[in-house]
Formats: sequence, C-alpha cells, structure tokens
Amino acid sequence: MAAHLLGLAAHLLGGAPAMAAHLLGLADDLLQLCLGCLDAHDLSRCTAVSARLRQLSSTDALWRPHLQRLPGSAGAGQQLVAAPAAQGAAAAEAGAAAPVPARLVFAAVSLLSAARLHAASAEARRQREKVLYNKVRYLSQMLRDATRRVDQSRSAQRAAAAQRQQLLAEEAVARMSEADAKGPGGWSLQRPRSPPPAAAHARAEQAEVRAASALRVCEAAAATLKRELKARP
Repeated sequence: MAAHLLGLAAHLLGGAPAMAAHLLGLADDLLQLCLGCLDAHDLSRCTAVSARLRQLSSTDALWRPHLQRLPGSAGAGQQLVAAPAAQGAAAAEAGAAAPVPARLVFAAVSLLSAARLHAASAEARRQREKVLYNKVRYLSQMLRDATRRVDQSRSAQRAAAAQRQQLLAEEAVARMSEADAKGPGGWSLQRPRSPPPAAAHARAEQAEVRAASALRVCEAAAATLKRELKARP
C-alpha cells in the first residue's frame, strides 16, 4: 500500500495531470501518508502544487523527522522553536507568540548548515593557499641559495684549474731552464729552477676534482628546485 502511494506521489511530482487529479481525490490521511514517504526536497516542491497540498505538506509531523536528520539541528532547532517565547513580556502576556513551523525551522537550519559549510570550505581554501604560498617562498629561497652555491662552486673550480695550470707552467719553465743550464759543455754558472713538487700537483688536481663534483651537485639541486617551482599547482 505504501509503495503504491509513493508511486502516486512520484507521478504527481513528475507532472502527470490525470494521476495528479486522482491523487488529489484521496483523503487527507492518505495524502499525508504519501507525503511522508518523500524527502525534504520533493516535499518542499509539493507546497507549490496546490493550496491543499501546501497545507498538508507544511505540517510539523512531516517536517520534524527531516529536521531531526539535519546535522546540528538539535541546538539550532530548539532555539528557533523557542524564539517566540522569548520575544518579550508584553507578547507573552498577550499570548501572541506562536510556535515556529517545523518547515521554516528546517529551511533556517539548512541555510545555517550551508553557511557553515561555505565558511569551512573558504577557510580550508585559505589554508591551502597559505601553505602553497609558504612553499613557494621556501622553494624560491632555496633556489636562490642553490644558485649562489653554483656560482661559488664554479668560481672555486676555475681557481683550482688556474692553480693547476700555473703549476704545470712552472714545471715546464723549470725543465726548460734545466736544459738551458747544461749547455753544450754540460755545465753553467746559473742555477736551474726547481720544478714544483709532486705533492703540489696532487693537491691541485684533488682540489679541481672536488670543485667539479661540488659544482655538479649544486647544479642538480638547482635544477630540482626549478622543476618543483614549475610543477606547483
């Protein structure tokens, strides 16, 4: 029986004229049974069908279950229902304060819930934007530091390479001086220059290798930071 009545209500909401006329011919109790099977959205649509359906679908008995299922409706609903009783001593004495219909309470609580959800969503969006802004600032600072380290490593590599070239040039000059000092007779009054020690060559070569390795590491870090900045949402 309930399923049949629910089907009648569904046809009514779908806009079939013959079925709507047949449904409106039912008694008020049967119509309220049909309306009790609808959700809040369809029940609110029934208020625009006719004056009779508006009166039947606006009863507190139909809207109170929907109101109780709303999140946060316990406190807000009680406040709205009890609001007319606190409108002043004059209105209380005159007995003019009437209880707020549950349908209006449902609409007010729904609006409050939607407003809270919108505020929470906006706050969450602001928090995400703040986190993203701080991340971009951090990555930008890290990229500047990495770029500075790249420049320093490149300068250190150039200095190490120049020092090694200087040692090689000094060794070549020393060999030429030694060859000139021997002369045709194998002796000379000039003392030949001594070549740089092998340890100096080793130190210069190690310094150049370390500088090149540090430069590669810094360039890789800078490239990674650039990719992260480009990939940000």
